[in-house]
Amino acid sequence: GRHPPTRNSSPSHLTPRRSLLVAHCSPLTAFRLLSLLAMTLTPHLSKVRLDILINGEPAPPLACIVHRDASHSVGKGMTRKLRELIPRQQFKVPIQAAIGQKVVASSVISPMRKDVLAKCYGGDITRKKKLLQKQAKGKKRMKAIGKVNVPQEAFMAVLKLKDGGN
Repeated sequence: GRHPPTRNSSPSHLTPRRSLLVAHCSPLTAFRLLSLLAMTLTPHLSKVRLDILINGEPAPPLACIVHRDASHSVGKGMTRKLRELIPRQQFKVPIQAAIGQKVVASSVISPMRKDVLAKCYGGDITRKKKLLQKQAKGKKRMKAIGKVNVPQEAFMAVLKLKDGGN
């Protein structure tokens, strides 16, 4: 059978109760029991706040508390759902799921394109380039000051997704 540990054989950081536990079971079982004990003593450390950023702006109603291991899959699901539900804008809209400053999932709503060259029939290429540069400048300005309006249906759909519905 197993002999009780001597004073020097158990690690110094283990309490007497833990060293007794380690002494009377296999190393794998002891590891599992100590891991379970650590998880029950510190359950708040495994939970994180998952924030949703739409065009760099946080959307507080969409934030949720999830387990750290599930944060990537939950964030990916939420960003995909929002990408489907938010209407396209004149500029590119990034949707990100983040834990603090670290982005764990991301989706992008591609911009709408207006055909500014429709009224140009042939002619000089410089005129077309001028129109395209003017459009690019306007989109850049719009992105700098543009706000993305998230429809109520998108919020409701994501909240249903958070509650476990489809």
